[in-house]
Amino acid sequence: MIGMMATDYSVYELCEAFGVSRSGYYAWRRGGRGNRARANADLGERIAVIHGQSWGRCGGGLSGLPWLHNAPQVWDSTPHQAG
Repeated sequence: MIGMMATDYSVYELCEAFGVSRSGYYAWRRGGRGNRARANADLGERIAVIHGQSWGRCGGGLSGLPWLHNAPQVWDSTPHQAG
């Protein structure tokens, strides 16, 4: 779509209108993946590893994450009073 409309509008304007980055558009034209697509793929791989470490559980608190039990507590679990 951007390639067809680039004769009437600038690639910059078209990318802004369609909500895509220019680098992503040009990477797509070259047949590669843009920065966002690579970052999403990396994140998906990390999620898959963590999901596997939790025995495929989804939700249920932190009890499904065995590697977290020995981690130092870095948050304040003290109840706070409103007001």
